[in-house]
Amino acid sequence: MSSFINKNSSILSSSISNVECCDIWHGRLGHVILNSIKRMMTLDLIPNSFNELKPKCEVCVQAKQPRKSFQNFVQKETCLLELIHSDICDNNGVITRGGNKYFITFIDDFSKYCYVYLIIHKSELFENCTLLDKINAILISFGLPDNLWTDGSIDKFKARLVVIGYKQVEGGDFFDTYSPVSKVTTIRVLIALACVFNLEIHQMDVKTAFLNGDLEEEIYMNQPEGFIEPGMENKVCKLVKSLYGLKQAPKQWHDKFDQVVSSYGFQFNNSDKCVYVKQFDDNSCVILCLYVDDILIFGSNLHVINDVKSFLSSNLK
Repeated sequence: MSSFINKNSSILSSSISNVECCDIWHGRLGHVILNSIKRMMTLDLIPNSFNELKPKCEVCVQAKQPRKSFQNFVQKETCLLELIHSDICDNNGVITRGGNKYFITFIDDFSKYCYVYLIIHKSELFENCTLLDKINAILISFGLPDNLWTDGSIDKFKARLVVIGYKQVEGGDFFDTYSPVSKVTTIRVLIALACVFNLEIHQMDVKTAFLNGDLEEEIYMNQPEGFIEPGMENKVCKLVKSLYGLKQAPKQWHDKFDQVVSSYGFQFNNSDKCVYVKQFDDNSCVILCLYVDDILIFGSNLHVINDVKSFLSSNLK
């Protein structure tokens, strides 16, 4: 046996390098370590014309990689129908007596109850829905109120707008977005001043605040179902006012509010852009504090406050 190995070793040593020969024997012997190979060389079991291995053996590296165990799955459902697993499969070419080729399974994650439906075609699982059905599904799945909705596209960028506006792209569908919210510290300071100087505090709520804003971008929407103009079914509507769901609606509402109150003589506060102040001829002062669609009115003269409220009511619906 040893003479047979020695004969082959002379052939190997003449045809390949020492490192390659050592790597071959390293693989033949089950990827043993270098010390074991050296021990075999002293016993003349393998050729002794090499004494080094390759710097890295791919098999050894992969075999000795640390393996992390899977983490314990701690999420568990607590009630029925909280999570349903569904899958559609074919019958491996076997057709039932009723002509069914596929079946769909529904498995409840909590009870592990499984129900199977036999179907003939995969298309039975889907149904074409109208645009209004799709919007209603989004309203239900996201828990949104049934406010006005939009679904159209900007002509240049082909962007679709849906109820919550999550498909709008910044830079194409809108540029600047923010919500007109006064600082909590500002509201506390104004209430404290009202207590010190005995000011009147009134509150107004603009019911359709976001609908007052004028759009700067060109946005188009499909005609709502039930309000389609006869003979113009293929045309779309161009939005002039903001609708609930557009990301730029809060900003457009604040711009509209700023335009209205500025025309009446109010000036915004440099520390808080949602606070407006006006000094009247009788030395009375009125302060407006905007919090989205709610307006807090602080003033020392009740007659002046009523005039301001009448002005806001006539200009903001």
